[in-house]
Amino acid sequence: MDTQQRLTPLCSLAVELRPFGVNLSYSQLSRRAMSAIFPVIRENNRVYAVGDPAEIARMILNEESKLSSKAA
Repeated sequence: MDTQQRLTPLCSLAVELRPFGVNLSYSQLSRRAMSAIFPVIRENNRVYAVGDPAEIARMILNEESKLSSKAA
């Protein structure tokens, strides 16, 4: 793994994503992480989101727009 990648604990990710227009609870983020919407790693029984929060927010918003266009 690239040592330059930013790791954000999943429990802190909700706060990190709010400035980018993503308001999700921990359980909603966890479901998206387990669905591989954004990359995560497990280390010492903790889950970390891998990458910049702005990029993770873009991935989540992109997936939500795909789902809403399929539902319409």
